[in-house]
Amino acid sequence: MTYCSYSFGFYSSSLLVSLVNKVTSRSGHGGWLSDNNLNNDRLDLFCWLLAGLSFINFFNYLFWSRWYCYNPSLVGRHAIPSDVKDSKVPMNDIETG
Repeated sequence: MTYCSYSFGFYSSSLLVSLVNKVTSRSGHGGWLSDNNLNNDRLDLFCWLLAGLSFINFFNYLFWSRWYCYNPSLVGRHAIPSDVKDSKVPMNDIETG
């Protein structure tokens, strides 16, 4: 699953660079990241774009985190029930299967 998320991230970053070059290119001039020369490219504007996308992502996180509510009934089936945790029985004697 990790490799799938890596590949999706690499693909989306390539797509973002291609999209930025296509949108920012003018007739006769290249886009922000068109050349391999960092002195001529507008890497600073691309970094500001990434900062803006991160800012939007942060507010997206805040929006959805306000809707989150912890549900204790969804605890895994190998979790120790709360009444057993409070007992005086040593934990290594309790079977959690």
